[in-house]
Amino acid sequence: MARKHEHGLGRISAAISAAPAAAVLADLSLSGALPLPGDVRFLVALLAAAPAVVVAVCLALLAQSWQRAWLGSAVVGAASVAVMVLS
Repeated sequence: MARKHEHGLGRISAAISAAPAAAVLADLSLSGALPLPGDVRFLVALLAAAPAVVVAVCLALLAQSWQRAWLGSAVVGAASVAVMVLS
């Protein structure tokens, strides 16, 4: 039996708001934690931002429920903030 692909409002709202924010936080924590000179870290942050946002939005839309989409974004965001605080 074929499975319907319906995107619920919760997953769409997570993909629009929470997933890009979590991706940007992850990108900032990655660039801040790298042991490289400042200009190289800035270049890495610029080059990784767009793919990170695209992957985060796709993963939020592919989540099985709106709870998982929001929880995944929250976990990535919290882990990124923790890395930024600790480094």
